[in-house]
Amino acid sequence: IYLADINDSDGRQITEGPMNNITPSFSPDGKKILFVRLNESEGVNSLLQSDLVMKDLDTGEEKNLTQEFEGDVFSPALSPDGKWVAFTSFDKELNSNIFVASLGQSVVIQATHGNQDAVPSWRLSLKQ
Repeated sequence: IYLADINDSDGRQITEGPMNNITPSFSPDGKKILFVRLNESEGVNSLLQSDLVMKDLDTGEEKNLTQEFEGDVFSPALSPDGKWVAFTSFDKELNSNIFVASLGQSVVIQATHGNQDAVPSWRLSLKQ
């Protein structure tokens, strides 16, 4: 993943290594970037393992929000307050489910069960 200013044609590489890093998105404060890291798996018939990773753009420190999550993680969506991320993953039977992970703690919650075939998103609700 590269980060470039609109006036900078070269940009700055912010991830490296043999893994594929995809679907980057900024935290609400713009200081961190969230992305999916696809990990190599053993064997032709094995499930793809992928993790959600948060990287601090100032320090370069990376934090796995999921650790060798079994299945294909995709469509991560950060909450408006920057404390949670919702994402979709397929289970072993290729059912699509939505999960929610805490950015501050190592908590991952499965929000749907079965084959919901849904993509997560957040909605900001103003209290009156």
